[in-house]
Amino acid sequence: MNKAHLGLMIGMISCIMASIICLVLYLMISIVWLVLASIVLLLVSLLLVFIDLLHD
Repeated sequence: MNKAHLGLMIGMISCIMASIICLVLYLMISIVWLVLASIVLLLVSLLLVFIDLLHD
């Protein structure tokens, strides 16, 4: 195997690893946004229930 093949293999492996890392980060960021959005919706709904109980 000459140096060109070795360089090509290293380049392809690094591209695959970068793609996997980007995919994992994208999934983690999406899950974090989903959790934060559900927490915010829960807090807003509790606030609305509290305000509704105060007015009755």
